[in-house]
Amino acid sequence: MRKNHIAGGLIVFSLGLFLVYLNTPFVVQFIKGLLQPLFILVGAVAGIAAVLGDRTLRNINLGVAVVFLFVGLYGLYDEYYTVVDFFHGLYPPLFIVAGLLSVIHGIKKLA
Repeated sequence: MRKNHIAGGLIVFSLGLFLVYLNTPFVVQFIKGLLQPLFILVGAVAGIAAVLGDRTLRNINLGVAVVFLFVGLYGLYDEYYTVVDFFHGLYPPLFIVAGLLSVIHGIKKLA
């Protein structure tokens, strides 16, 4: 069972590296397109913190939420195709990480 983990992890890791090579423009767009969803997520978390969090930091959280949501939403509008390519480029790094985790888990269980 553990040897299958290592073999499967190496296959998935290799598949991820091959897809990075094959889809290099998408991976670059992934890095560029990551910012807009990340800004929206940070803005949403800051907005929730402004509503539910400590009252002394409410103005700071509200300001951060407004700025990050504005920048993120404008980035979605301005860089729409980059954000779409972000989702296309998400899979190769995801395969690499999943493969590495599988190999590490397999090696840990062998020892």
